[in-house]
Amino acid sequence: MDRQEPEDKYISTVREEYARIDESWLLLHYKITAALVVFAFLAELTMGLFLANSDLLSTTVGRFVLKYMVVPGGVNFALLAVATLVIHARGLSQTAKIYGISLLFVSINFVLFVVHGAFASIYYIAGIAVLLTVIYADYTVTGATALASVAAMAAAELFTKWDTDKVSVFESTHRLGEVLVSLLVLLAFSLTAMVVVRFERKKNLVSLQKEVQRQQLQHSLQLDDMTGIYNRKAFYD
Repeated sequence: MDRQEPEDKYISTVREEYARIDESWLLLHYKITAALVVFAFLAELTMGLFLANSDLLSTTVGRFVLKYMVVPGGVNFALLAVATLVIHARGLSQTAKIYGISLLFVSINFVLFVVHGAFASIYYIAGIAVLLTVIYADYTVTGATALASVAAMAAAELFTKWDTDKVSVFESTHRLGEVLVSLLVLLAFSLTAMVVVRFERKKNLVSLQKEVQRQQLQHSLQLDDMTGIYNRKAFYD
């Protein structure tokens, strides 16, 4: 038991360091979420200014602003506000915050899927949501984010038609092919992310074992072999 107690202490110390790394990445995850919302809004603003001064606009300027800027921008900024509350909530565990930010990122993606459903390539950004979870080295977080992304794609494609220029997969084989390719890319990306998580967990385990061994060696160098009490080196330290 005397040997087990310091070993448990070393393991606990290393795990706390891992938790601090995850906390730093979680903050960056949140900042990337905020950047996506701001970038999407600015892109819509730029597109609106361009279309307003061209003959490509198929609706009124007011309707375009409401449909493609005010509503989606408002929803996404509301989701960002929820993400801000999550990241600063003292009562939530770090695991709960990780799930919250990851799924809120998917929710923001869903809004973009709905608004820009006419472009099947928009679905590729779902891979970013999965990619951002790999650093946590948690199968369930990455898996839940991947499943939520697939569900968001399916819901946006099959049950919504916000953009009037969007062609249904039931009306066009070309559209169906584009959506299936996007889905296969997301699935392949998710499987790759799970493999990376597996090796990330192995790397963390090896690092943990090496750190425990290093701490044990350092501790043993401070003990007298015969009496088991601290030696002169420990005294000087």
